[in-house]
Amino acid sequence: MSLNSQSIAALIYLILYLGLFTALSILYALRNVIWRSRYTVLWIHMIIRITSQCCGLAFGTLGWQHWQLLIAYLILSAEGYFSLVLCAYRFLIAWQEHVLGQSFLEPKNVRALALRQRFSLRNATQMVLVHYALIGANTIIIVGGSLMSDFQTTVNWRTDPTVFTGKVLRTVGQAISSY
Repeated sequence: MSLNSQSIAALIYLILYLGLFTALSILYALRNVIWRSRYTVLWIHMIIRITSQCCGLAFGTLGWQHWQLLIAYLILSAEGYFSLVLCAYRFLIAWQEHVLGQSFLEPKNVRALALRQRFSLRNATQMVLVHYALIGANTIIIVGGSLMSDFQTTVNWRTDPTVFTGKVLRTVGQAISSY
């Protein structure tokens, strides 16, 4: 059990995310940032990425006999990516409101609606459509990761059709969420 290049990279990112998480947690504790803000999405993103990096560090240190950690790392990384895209949209909406007065992604009059009405297709805004696309993409990514978790340790990772299908689903899900 030693640190190799993969576990060192995971450790570096873990330290960076812990630093950001600590700084934002201090801002929350000092009440400089309120909980009902776009920074909460960023804070949740950091929690997901910290857990992902812990799985990556553990897998890099313990090796292939603990391949379940790799699957956990892949799924948590996908969730982190999902939360980062939502966070980026929240900051973009705030910037548009600050500079333009209103965001075309999520107008203020739609945000005043109840949650059920806001997410109905009748009142669909650009942000609601992004949410729906991300939910579908995230589901595809998780299914791909779950398919990969069903493989046997005696199977070759490069030639097994289940592993190949899992990789394809994860790639398609990432492509949809990048769109």
